[in-house]
Amino acid sequence: MNHIRRISYNPRSALYYPTLVPAEEKRLAGCLLHCVYAKNNAIDKLGWPTLDGLVNFYSEGVNEHGFFMATLRSVNLCLHAITVKYNIDRRKLPKRGESCDLAFDVFDCISDHLTGYCLNQYE
Repeated sequence: MNHIRRISYNPRSALYYPTLVPAEEKRLAGCLLHCVYAKNNAIDKLGWPTLDGLVNFYSEGVNEHGFFMATLRSVNLCLHAITVKYNIDRRKLPKRGESCDLAFDVFDCISDHLTGYCLNQYE
């Protein structure tokens, strides 16, 4: 994954700032993430990530209220952004490869938001 780079961003202009990764690497990493989400009950029966499942996954074992709330906000914002990006209809199965790409983008987005929260704790 030598070709990964982050799009520069203006925090006021958007909710999600995707990492630029070659499609093949994104698909591979995303499929692994989708499998991890599935094993941790973070997706629904059709394969779409869920708010409750992702919040539980990312906040498991953490007892700090601030981190839990940051996780809840991050997951909510990211699921909304990804739903818009992929024009998701949660009543239908994902298209071929879509669940992998989506899992990568969900992880990427939530990681960015939680990193921001954690960095702000040390300012």
